[in-house]
Amino acid sequence: MEAIDPDSVVGNYLMAKYYFARKDFERAHTYAERVKLSRPANSELRGLLGSIYEALGRRSDAMREYEVAIRLAPNQADFQEALRRIRDPGQGKPAPRK
Repeated sequence: MEAIDPDSVVGNYLMAKYYFARKDFERAHTYAERVKLSRPANSELRGLLGSIYEALGRRSDAMREYEVAIRLAPNQADFQEALRRIRDPGQGKPAPRK
């Protein structure tokens, strides 16, 4: 698909998801940013970018993307959970045993 239409929004989004699944987060980021140029109001893309930034250790960028994703799709529970998780990384861990 990339050879046929390297500017394809769908193709770039699918490549971003593919590389994210393969844990090649830098490549996933490159493809996702291409999509963001033409589809900045796509909540799924912004959530994916949040996940990519989180995997890259870029917490503030991840929080920003999750916040945008939530504004675009306020009922999407996984975006809200991701934002909660990144804001409070210790939340949900079991208490230390005594």
